[in-house]
Amino acid sequence: MKKRILFIINPKSGTGRYRRVPQRVERFLDREKFDYDIRYTERSGHAAELAAQAVSEGVSVVVSVGGDGTLNEVVRSLAGTETALAVFPTGSGNGLAHHMHLPFNLKRAVLLLNRDHEEKIDTVNLDGMTYASIAGVGFDAFVAERYSHVRRRGFFPYFRIILSSYFRYRPRTYRLTGEGRTAEFEALLVSFANSSQWGFDVKISPEASVQDGLVDVTVVRKPPLYALPRVLLFLFSGKLERMKKYVSVYEMKNFSVEAADTKPLFTHLDGDFAGMRQRVDVEVAPKSLQMVLKQTY
Repeated sequence: MKKRILFIINPKSGTGRYRRVPQRVERFLDREKFDYDIRYTERSGHAAELAAQAVSEGVSVVVSVGGDGTLNEVVRSLAGTETALAVFPTGSGNGLAHHMHLPFNLKRAVLLLNRDHEEKIDTVNLDGMTYASIAGVGFDAFVAERYSHVRRRGFFPYFRIILSSYFRYRPRTYRLTGEGRTAEFEALLVSFANSSQWGFDVKISPEASVQDGLVDVTVVRKPPLYALPRVLLFLFSGKLERMKKYVSVYEMKNFSVEAADTKPLFTHLDGDFAGMRQRVDVEVAPKSLQMVLKQTY
């Protein structure tokens, strides 16, 4: 029996590469193995609805065609089900796709589907919201909130917001509690990394793994101006964890992070602003998402 594949395409994501997906699928998908359908999102939250419907209809694979926001919606509906996730990264940051070395070339992405190799990966629950890549509180979430108001997407608009905000943003004092220990620290940001990066191949937690049942809680202290170029060099080269003076990593399964004062925290999920909270509770769901992968990544 053929497997059924649903392609969920976000036409507002990225720079228009999604337009070539139907032609590539028609030309290269193995029709002896698969039947397929294509649906386009029409509003925020629509990808989650389409993915949930696909699960209820017994679709074998849902392909997220878009960026990290589209992917996050699809993951929410697929986690804990037998329907597998595949990713065609046509958005801006594409953090999970970079982490897992998935093909950005659309022909190669279709050929990966044809290989039909699936593995289970971890997902993470933050206050009832599921994600597969990365979440956090602090400066990166503040940037995500500002980025949500920008029409033009991509690395350079994102980086401009970082530069314009960095020197004005004041670090906060956080309290991390979980697994029998408590730590209090001042930080620029705290990332809850299931995968290694925010996107754009910028690795905030290079050692993170989506298959180890752990979240890398990465605490980044604000470096002084003279140290900033070196910190950025290590960040972009995937070696940030070597900056022990400014970076600490806690590997945890279940934990909470809260502000030491009464002011709420900026929060993000997979690069999208997720509101203000006084406290977040985070829990790993090991091997809870079936995913189409390369043989090794």
